[in-house]
Amino acid sequence: MSIETINVTRWLNNIQEFVEVGTLFRDDSLGRKSPLIGFNYHPDYLEKHPTLLPKSHEHGMKSKTFLNSSKNNNMVPSYFKQFLPSERNKSVINALSDEFNKLDQFQQIKHMTKYRGVFGAVQLEYDASQQKNSLPKPHEAMQLLAELEKGEYNALDSKSLSAMFHPNSDSHIVSTYIELGVNHVYCNMKKCVTEREANELLFIQNMMNECGIDSPVAIKLADEDGCLYVGQMTGEQIINKNSGVSAMYNTIPVAVLLADSGYISKFESVNFSHVNKAVSSVVPDIEGEIFKRALFSHLLAQKDISDRHIKVKEVADNKWSLAPHEICKINLDKMVPFNIAISDTISAYTPIKVNEALVEMVVNKYSIDQSTVEAVIDEIATGLENIYEIAMQSGLKPSDITALSDHIINSNIRTFADRHNTIFPNNGPIL
Repeated sequence: MSIETINVTRWLNNIQEFVEVGTLFRDDSLGRKSPLIGFNYHPDYLEKHPTLLPKSHEHGMKSKTFLNSSKNNNMVPSYFKQFLPSERNKSVINALSDEFNKLDQFQQIKHMTKYRGVFGAVQLEYDASQQKNSLPKPHEAMQLLAELEKGEYNALDSKSLSAMFHPNSDSHIVSTYIELGVNHVYCNMKKCVTEREANELLFIQNMMNECGIDSPVAIKLADEDGCLYVGQMTGEQIINKNSGVSAMYNTIPVAVLLADSGYISKFESVNFSHVNKAVSSVVPDIEGEIFKRALFSHLLAQKDISDRHIKVKEVADNKWSLAPHEICKINLDKMVPFNIAISDTISAYTPIKVNEALVEMVVNKYSIDQSTVEAVIDEIATGLENIYEIAMQSGLKPSDITALSDHIINSNIRTFADRHNTIFPNNGPIL
């Protein structure tokens, strides 16, 4: 019977140092059937610094100690669930430790802090001597990804386990730093099966920019054998390689905001209208931005996007913005649903139709006015005018996006935009 703890610190950009936030704890000394798990802020922290979660009229002021609800208090509080290993991480960890699946959530996080404690601005067990928080160089990250894809886990060392621990990914991801000018920028890298797959990810990034959506910086790299990799830089950590000045941010998946919000009943699946409620409660003047991302995700077949990939970022003390939208592969398989539907009135399997009924639904479900909804549709429609040009700039052939183009045409966005005096070109070059 004992009390176990995980020390939580965070980096403050304005003073360029770590401060002690508090302690995540697990107490099985109370004679209960299951341990009590919770988080306790350091006595002085809240007097000087912001809470880990946003403060809003929905979330309220956080007390110095918080737990999960009584029926779930053997689980970590919602904020810390973002640090639990993904299912893909577990496939690696379980191959190395038969005991891992027997651990509760606190113990799983504690186990992983043997390898990694750095998550943007937030650090878990920062002083742990065994952590290997230094990330591999890009060529080392490629080698590690190749080993992971082959299922070669037995040779992984602590540094490798630190680099491959990416809680929100359903595929193998390895973290590294990429040099951009005078900065080292944190980057999540994945291996691509074909050159077309790599170019499709760059195409999605370029289309985001074309449609006015904040995207991560994406880069395509190749190893000595010609295998291709794409890295996404979402801006969570940026370090000036000359001065050492670091910008590290507290980022939170929307899944965390939704967990304790009461926006979703136990009978519902998360949809973009829920995402809109959660984000608009902490990010001011968000207006139609979530609907824009929802519309883009459905038109560009970003089916893997989930509430774990959509994040808010603390840019200053308790000032939050929407983080760059992560890039996923194009998936036009009709048998595969979108992870997040537009709303509870549209099936996750149903291709979206842009019409007056959609506008009316979004006005009601997203609580934004009709002119904003129509402006978002027009902005996306305008960006789609250059889809073939952007595809070829991204290394794709026109024939590579024929099916995607048909999917977009069938959405009716062109017809709807014509009614708002948006002029579209022909359907691309003759193939």
